[in-house]
Amino acid sequence: MQPAVLDSSCAIVRNPSTLSNRPHSTTMLSGRRAAHSVSSRSDQMAHSAIECAPASTTSSHSYVVEEPRPSRESILEKLIRFFRSRPSIDALKEKGIYKHEPVFGSTLSAICQIENSLVPKFIRTVTELIESRGLEIDGLYR
Repeated sequence: MQPAVLDSSCAIVRNPSTLSNRPHSTTMLSGRRAAHSVSSRSDQMAHSAIECAPASTTSSHSYVVEEPRPSRESILEKLIRFFRSRPSIDALKEKGIYKHEPVFGSTLSAICQIENSLVPKFIRTVTELIESRGLEIDGLYR
């Protein structure tokens, strides 16, 4: 697929919600249809899109250009390279970047001991708040 040329009258916005999960999708460029193959994945975020919406609100044309996301292998390679080149904890301690300090002014075990519970109250409160609002975002509890 050739790169799309977008003019300056467009506002470019990443918009993954406009994508389909079909194995082949169609991209609209300047009113012409350009079909290209996109690997079929069940993950809706497997591809990203750039939506070119006209800067003026009088026109209702919108163009979507799909970009394939990096492969799992390339992401793993980048992570491996990052962890190999990452400084050790000792080096971070020497530079003063990493400091072994208690969380919330104390350690979690000390807070549990003071509150006479297995889970600190602030963790229970935050968990209840997240679950009561129905937040279902992956990795939220991390």
